[in-house]
Amino acid sequence: MKRLWGKQVSDLGFGEFLRKLKHQSKKRIRSVLKIDRWSPTSKCCCVCGYKNETLTLADRHWQCPRCETYLDRDPNAAMNILKEGVASFGLGVVRPIVLFNRIVGTSIEATSPLLKSTNAFA
Repeated sequence: MKRLWGKQVSDLGFGEFLRKLKHQSKKRIRSVLKIDRWSPTSKCCCVCGYKNETLTLADRHWQCPRCETYLDRDPNAAMNILKEGVASFGLGVVRPIVLFNRIVGTSIEATSPLLKSTNAFA
């Protein structure tokens, strides 16, 4: 189907997923936040914020020249998306836990009573 219809098939699938996600979040009294499509989540170091302009899609791992943290592209992007989501709701601060120049976990410092009352962790 994708060969025949091209990008339309992918757009329809993702649009349907978003529609269902919004419906379920409304049902469970939750919020869905979309971050900017062009936000450089893979290029920014989640530890120090350094932006790697030379990163290409072929680069799956890279080391930050500022803090020397070894970063895997996808977990780094996920951490940056989590940071942006938590900050946009004003719930707290997300900090990666770094051990021997590798990210081993996440710490969320709650500044909102709403986040302090949940059992959620990353």
